[in-house]
Amino acid sequence: MSLPLAILVLLFAVLACGAVSRRSAMPLPLLLIPAGTLLALVPGMHAVAPDPETFFLVFVPPLLFADAWLIPKREFLNLRYPILGLALGLVLCTVLATGYLVHWLIPSVPLAAGFALGAVISPTDAVAVSSITERLRLPARLTHLLNGESLINDASGLVAFRFSVAAALTGSFSAGAAAANFMLVAVGGVLAGLAATWVLGRLRRGLSHRGWADESISTGLTLLAPYASYLAAESLHLSGVLGAVAGGWYAAMQEARDTKPSERLVMLNVWQLLLFFFNGLVFVLLGLRLPEVLEGVAGQPWPMLAGGALAITAVAMLIRLVWVFPASRAMLWLTRRHAPQTPVPPWRQVLVAGWAAPRGAITLAAALSLPAGGFPERELLVFYASAVIVLTLVVNALTLPALIRRLGLRADDVQLREMRSAHVALAQAAIRRLRAALDLQHAEHEMRYTQRL
Repeated sequence: MSLPLAILVLLFAVLACGAVSRRSAMPLPLLLIPAGTLLALVPGMHAVAPDPETFFLVFVPPLLFADAWLIPKREFLNLRYPILGLALGLVLCTVLATGYLVHWLIPSVPLAAGFALGAVISPTDAVAVSSITERLRLPARLTHLLNGESLINDASGLVAFRFSVAAALTGSFSAGAAAANFMLVAVGGVLAGLAATWVLGRLRRGLSHRGWADESISTGLTLLAPYASYLAAESLHLSGVLGAVAGGWYAAMQEARDTKPSERLVMLNVWQLLLFFFNGLVFVLLGLRLPEVLEGVAGQPWPMLAGGALAITAVAMLIRLVWVFPASRAMLWLTRRHAPQTPVPPWRQVLVAGWAAPRGAITLAAALSLPAGGFPERELLVFYASAVIVLTLVVNALTLPALIRRLGLRADDVQLREMRSAHVALAQAAIRRLRAALDLQHAEHEMRYTQRL
């Protein structure tokens, strides 16, 4: 099968699974993975699977950029302490626990390689959560918390992954040097991403002011921004992951100030379509690669593979459940130092936040980007990462909707209240404008009457 035809088949598979998902109760990722596995039986389909570096470059920057671009900024800042508690503290615990567990279960896996696996499986997938719960509207605070966590732990997990891979390949690790290097790579990556996005934003604004750009040109420049932010940072040996996140955040603020509503609407529609295909392709490619992944560990005993996959998945999920309750109290204390009226998060929402943690696109992209030559037990780690994705998706798809119904969680009226407030504000502004126009008209009539006298 030719490469263009194979790509067309993959895109059609994403669309077909999307249509089936809308008409059934099945979450989209659980349809896409088996579809990819079936496509692997078609001769020539393996030619469409990109190499790890290309896969990471094509999919990761736009996914991270879009998460930062679309996330509600005010809600993110209001929930910054709970989000950082999940995205930094929990990621660190997951990396350490998974690393030591894998090294204990399989001594041939070095500790640094185990940490790399822990970093790979630490990012959660908010798209998978929304796919599973789309028919069960969650409270707004819980939705914003899960989306914000997914954004930051994608970045923190991938940065930890980079350092773990370097330690596994070199065989040496220094905590002091790693901390200093982390600060340099992180801060430099953010600055590089901001700079690249600022340049593109200035270019877009300059073209618009001179009449050389319309909605298509503005949207095209926005689509280039994730790759520009990522590559600008990586070319300087900084964190391209943080560059893409910083670029997406800054682009949203820049476009809200400099672009017309019609341009923003076109950008939003284009990005939603692009994200649908990108997230769908990632899960289809996971299914497409599953036979290859299984072939890579064919020489390993199946009890060890199955037991290790179950153990790693269970530890990752249990650590999260144990973490969220004390962390929610600690983060509430920090939040109340700035906002004393912050309510205590309901334990039902905390429980759902602890359970809703499927892995997805970023985990697969990171696992497949493990160096093919010289990395210890690479095929085994890719297998475990793929197993964690499948197991967490299946467990959440089977249990999360029932748990939400059992706890009685439902959407609140926060968005409705904000919409009503916006309508009231618009009406008041219109009334003020009409009054000003009437006053001006009345003043003109009085002036004309006075002149006649």
